[in-house]
Amino acid sequence: MSVKFYKDSGLTTRLRQQVGKLEGDDSTTSFVCSEQPYHVRKYSSTYYWGLLLTENTDYTLTDNGDGTWTVTLTTAPATGETVIAISDGEYLFEDQYAISNDSSEANRTLEQVVYLNVSGANLKNVVIDVNDYVSGAGTDPTWYQVAPDDGGSSGTYQAPPLNLGDLNDGATVPFWVKVIVPQGTEKNNFHDTYISATVYEFSTNA
Repeated sequence: MSVKFYKDSGLTTRLRQQVGKLEGDDSTTSFVCSEQPYHVRKYSSTYYWGLLLTENTDYTLTDNGDGTWTVTLTTAPATGETVIAISDGEYLFEDQYAISNDSSEANRTLEQVVYLNVSGANLKNVVIDVNDYVSGAGTDPTWYQVAPDDGGSSGTYQAPPLNLGDLNDGATVPFWVKVIVPQGTEKNNFHDTYISATVYEFSTNA
């Protein structure tokens, strides 16, 4: 079963998603990912934007032969640190930028339609949410709003979460995400906030 986010209705440009996660405990150095990672980042109160780790220096990858991959870190992350493995694809809002010192809200607003695709299962109560890896630093989920699609335009925006209902195998459903960056926010390439889908899976068989 897979739930993937795409930039386009033709599902040709995927958006990056978390494929593996390790909460630091000062001793564990490896974790399994659901697919091959493209980036691995470390988050903490110091690296709240997401420090990009270097393959073969900070970590190695092992193909497990069943579609999963194992990330083995050179150094165990400390308690309070989180290491995230990320899929290939574009970032949300990758082609856009916000002018954080601009008094005009329009120049501090980013908006994008996202296409959720379901494969290999029927899903109940699909809920879209916005989360962050480091609370109280970097970007914040409260800056974000989500909306259903309304004929190719955004419907009414609301604070997350957004319930998309039940989706069957093969379904592709668009929804909208918007962020209004507060005036005066530091200029940085933040990677600490992400969209997620919570689902209940059930069989495609009758």
